[in-house]
Amino acid sequence: MSGYEFPEDREVEKRYRGLPEVQDVEEHYREAYRALEALLPSGGAYTSDARLGHVSEVIREFRTIVREAELAAAAELGPVIGWYGDWPERDSWQLVPAGLDLDEGGRDFGADLSNQLEGEWTDGPLSQAATAYQRECGWDSAPGPAGLWLVMLARVEAVGTQPLRYRKHRPAFLSGNLIGFAIMYDQPEGVSHVWTARAWRRRGIASRLLDEARSRLGADRLQGPFTSGGAALRRARDGESR
Repeated sequence: MSGYEFPEDREVEKRYRGLPEVQDVEEHYREAYRALEALLPSGGAYTSDARLGHVSEVIREFRTIVREAELAAAAELGPVIGWYGDWPERDSWQLVPAGLDLDEGGRDFGADLSNQLEGEWTDGPLSQAATAYQRECGWDSAPGPAGLWLVMLARVEAVGTQPLRYRKHRPAFLSGNLIGFAIMYDQPEGVSHVWTARAWRRRGIASRLLDEARSRLGADRLQGPFTSGGAALRRARDGESR
């Protein structure tokens, strides 16, 4: 028999023996890791700081904890998103509805979200919203890059370098949060998925999205299965249509 066998505690001790200590790096990484961990529910798809040994393990897991924290924030406030649109009036604030057709195109409306078609779907704002929805509802999978997405945007800022006299003639790059969506697939008469970020609920966001679906596309019903919130929304909409 070659080699030696170590009890688990001695094996852990041996694993880190001789590795350099970088106290400043470890202190700040662990502090940031624990702060992000505090945002997350226990038992999530990440490794707790208490289970990480050497700072190299903390650094290795840091991107995972950041991604999970971004998803937690997206579920609460809505993912951060950017789009192109008209320059807003000074000190004005309003919600912006928009449509993005991820199938054959041609049904887009409102804010220009064409930049969302660039790059990878995973970890983009639409994907983050879909994942937040899927986790809360307990579905097996999240909606993917298909169908017509009707979204509600909450503007935070407008960015641009154009002089004031040109701003009415050139689009601005706007940024804010995607606070709700409704998704339609091949059946134009029905909406398959509806979601609103938690902090924006009870403000009529879902109803406004469904109004857009009905007025623009003739979609007049919600498709199941339903969560308790979805069932309540359907009953409310049915009551309005009577």
